[in-house]
Amino acid sequence: MSEDTLGFNTTMIVLNDALDAIEKDTDFGRKVANAIKELNLRPDDGRGIDISSGHNANAATVVEQHHADYTVLCAVGGNCVSVLGSVFAFRHNTEPVQYQLLKMLADKLGYILKDRADAEHASEQ
Repeated sequence: MSEDTLGFNTTMIVLNDALDAIEKDTDFGRKVANAIKELNLRPDDGRGIDISSGHNANAATVVEQHHADYTVLCAVGGNCVSVLGSVFAFRHNTEPVQYQLLKMLADKLGYILKDRADAEHASEQ
């Protein structure tokens, strides 16, 4: 493994409909590794790299890569993944980092976060 890939994580989606083909595909691991390496070499344009298996053109898709010190917020549905944003924090199982993620998305969408105490206090005035 080269040093430029150390410390990075890759997000991918696997379509369960393709599991039988993937299970029989002896080259699937190599295809995944090649897609990850290819994504690492090109600019992030929001398009993933599809991985074929059997009759499935997109049995899996490599979506994005990020350094392990970051947490990336992704939405999954409709056989796709959308990257909503990221924060410089890696303990996403903690409330402070979850708040950072929520704030990042709220800021991105033009909203301001206020906690309930602030909102209740404002409504009393």
